[in-house]
Amino acid sequence: VLAPRAMRLTRRQRRALSWVPITVVAIICVAIAWGALSIQNSWWTDPAQTPSTDQVTDDGMSTFTRAGVDYLTRQGVVRIDLRETAEPAASLGLPASGSQQVEPLVPVRAILLGDDGVASVELVEALTLTTDADSVTTVELRPVAPTSWTAAVGQLREDAETWGWREEDFSRLEEELTAASGASDGEYAAALPPVTANGMTIGAMVTIRGEDAPVGLSYTFSPAGG
Repeated sequence: VLAPRAMRLTRRQRRALSWVPITVVAIICVAIAWGALSIQNSWWTDPAQTPSTDQVTDDGMSTFTRAGVDYLTRQGVVRIDLRETAEPAASLGLPASGSQQVEPLVPVRAILLGDDGVASVELVEALTLTTDADSVTTVELRPVAPTSWTAAVGQLREDAETWGWREEDFSRLEEELTAASGASDGEYAAALPPVTANGMTIGAMVTIRGEDAPVGLSYTFSPAGG
């Protein structure tokens, strides 16, 4: 008989507990409002906000810390210096020797600085930076996958006007892809020969992963003579 009586709540206790759901909702609302205000006043929504030192270098190049990748995603541009005067890899958030893959939340434009000029690649969805002796030695860019290998070759032909591949390079690439497609049931690839432009060595590769898989297209950039 005593157990049920002990479990009964007094009127004051019921009144106090009635405020619990309201208090929880109020706390949630305050947290959401604070988060929205913080984002509203941050560089995510205000392009005029000055980036912090862990987001870009003093000369405006991208860094690859978590904050740096967030920032380049927000800006829609990744900037990489391949000149002899470039910042050390460690100051970019990269290992002194090794490789690091970066995948922005959305495709970005990549701008690469060479000793004699600039190269640009649109709609890059992933990149891999390789370092040695605390310097960036190679940057691999992977744009959004073309719909077919003929589309990939067409895109590379447009790049040839700037970077210098010749018609015979494309004829050889198409022959290699055609031959590989008849000899392989799985993944196969063919590459254009490296060319030198704007003080950088530039290569390109087309990868076929299967009948229903997207075509892979990748570019590699490294300092000329490096």
